[in-house]
Amino acid sequence: MKTKSLIAAIALLTTAGAALAANTEFVDQSNFVSTRTRAAVTDEMTQSAANGQIARNTEFVDQANFVSTRTRAEVIAELRQAAANGQIARNTEAVDQSNFVSTKTRGQVRTEVIQATKSKVASIGG
Repeated sequence: MKTKSLIAAIALLTTAGAALAANTEFVDQSNFVSTRTRAAVTDEMTQSAANGQIARNTEFVDQANFVSTRTRAEVIAELRQAAANGQIARNTEAVDQSNFVSTKTRGQVRTEVIQATKSKVASIGG
């Protein structure tokens, strides 16, 4: 009985893995046009979180007043151009972190990241 269950589990996992691996296409969102405002989406998310339908992390920077002056396609094009010009690093290889030892706790790092993000947003005018 255990052998049959094991074979069935392996077959199921193999099938599921193959199905997930097959979905590797990049979805081009450069022509996406929203039918709702950012405020409407934010209100819906807030209401869903209040109803317990979704979890919402409120420790990060509130971007309610952020207004982008460029489209997603423009930002992506700029990043690709900067990478092509060597202005930003683009690492396509995995970084080996097996020998990495941190001197800070996860909480300390998280606090630093949140503070740095808040400072960056404040300097931009957000």
